[in-house]
Amino acid sequence: MSKVFLSDYSKVYNAVYKEKKYSQEVNYILKTLSVNKDKIKDILDLGSGTGNHLIFFKKKKINILGVEKSQKMIDLANPDVKNLILKSDIKKLNLKKRFDAVTSLFHVVSYFNQNHELELFFKTAHKHLKKNGLFFFDFWFTPAVEFLKPTKKIKYFRSNNFILKKTSIPKIIKKNIVKVNFVFSIKFNDKKKKIFKETHKVRHFSIEELIFFANKNGFDYINSYQMLTTRKPNKRSWGVCMVLKKLN
Repeated sequence: MSKVFLSDYSKVYNAVYKEKKYSQEVNYILKTLSVNKDKIKDILDLGSGTGNHLIFFKKKKINILGVEKSQKMIDLANPDVKNLILKSDIKKLNLKKRFDAVTSLFHVVSYFNQNHELELFFKTAHKHLKKNGLFFFDFWFTPAVEFLKPTKKIKYFRSNNFILKKTSIPKIIKKNIVKVNFVFSIKFNDKKKKIFKETHKVRHFSIEELIFFANKNGFDYINSYQMLTTRKPNKRSWGVCMVLKKLN
């Protein structure tokens, strides 16, 4: 997994994703999980970032624990959930505790470019689930990436202290991996400026490929959907989610 969400990016992360529908996503996840399991009382969230999903899980009376590798991201978490985020590498995690469900959101799985990393990701989820526990995660969907094509995008974000221009420049470097070069240009209220860059290598998946790795690591495939819907994924569904059940 490449080094991403470093110091500079972590500082603007919440501004960039201020409009993200965290509450709606949490409601959707809990509703989707409830179709396959009566009661979800505790959840382990892998790759929690600044913990914005955790805020809304907590409001739903879920016993939530987050895991995040970047201390910079944890430092910027909301005070209400900062103590619920454990600093750890997902691939090495062993809490010796099991949960009703495991989640991994905002395409965390797509940052595991190598198969051995992907297997460790599934193994971590498996060993932290109770019997018949559920695993919910989202990812970049190969048919959509191939049909829609990664394109250059420019977006602007405003916070109390600065205006941020985010330029995303994608390049396909392997059949299933897109390298995205991010260029951030910040103009502060005091007229000072700052530019920094970060590169992310993002892997996209077919349903069949993920089912293969899931089955290999002790999961049964339940279903997959266009994120935030009950519709089946198609070639326009860039963001797709999957639900798995622990077999034993």
